[in-house]
Amino acid sequence: MGMGILGLALFTSGCATATDVRGSAQVGGPGPALLVSGPIQILHVNVDQKAKARFLRVDGAIKDCRAGAPLPWNGETDLTLAPGQSVCVAVSHTTRVSWHARTVPGRFPAQVQASLP
Repeated sequence: MGMGILGLALFTSGCATATDVRGSAQVGGPGPALLVSGPIQILHVNVDQKAKARFLRVDGAIKDCRAGAPLPWNGETDLTLAPGQSVCVAVSHTTRVSWHARTVPGRFPAQVQASLP
């Protein structure tokens, strides 16, 4: 299954060295989709409540969301991902998913990967 790269808006926040990252895409279809990979701190995810979003955590270099472990997270609180960790999202019907995150300066290198089918 091919993965398309999700467009990202990057901008610095004031004098801090952290970078805000935002992404948005239409998600649907069978199986979960990759949302974002660490190192990063996810601030929140917006998704239609009727889509019954479920989040999964994937550890390791292979970002296979089908192998993800259920993540008891509602998308409304901060979640820090270390290098090699990813979060995937599964929805009950096609819907728009958007997220806001911030790089973690000094703790992890400033690199972000995000993709959705």
